[in-house]
Amino acid sequence: TELPLFVREYRSGAYGIVPWYIAKALMEVPACIVLPLIFNLVCYFMIFSDPVFEKFLYLWLVSALSILASTSIAFFVSVIGWEPLNTLAIAPTIYAPYFLFCGMFLRIEDCPDYMKPFQYTSWLRWGYEGAIITHFGPYGSDQDNKKIIESFSMEKDNLWLDVVALVALTFFFHLQASILLWIRSRNK
Repeated sequence: TELPLFVREYRSGAYGIVPWYIAKALMEVPACIVLPLIFNLVCYFMIFSDPVFEKFLYLWLVSALSILASTSIAFFVSVIGWEPLNTLAIAPTIYAPYFLFCGMFLRIEDCPDYMKPFQYTSWLRWGYEGAIITHFGPYGSDQDNKKIIESFSMEKDNLWLDVVALVALTFFFHLQASILLWIRSRNK
């Protein structure tokens, strides 16, 4: 419901696409940082048996970046749909492959080749891998932890790859959404 209002004000010259989009995206950042902090503060000590502060920080980082990336994809999907009902119809078809091939239901290496692009552009895949590695990876040399990570076809050293991928996905989908918004606002 906000997009038609934006187009009217954009065409009247009230503001440009870039300032509006950056302001809109930056409004989401505090919630995307604070809410995972609260969630992880509550859940961390219930889940992890070894309370290591650095492990908590990594989990918070991965959680916050996952939410930021999912927010950017939500911006993109909302610009595709334009109207709320269209967006509600389009979103499940876009999100379903991300859920199916992120590594929770099917090991990463068992994903069919034609579905690999969904895996590499999935915030869920990178966030899930980051959470698994944070839980089982860098703090224990235990062979059982190594076996658990390998059973998911993940590598213990991929934590920073996950962080970089989540940041890259956030910027990629925000860029795509802003370009699509610019195209659609000129044509509407």
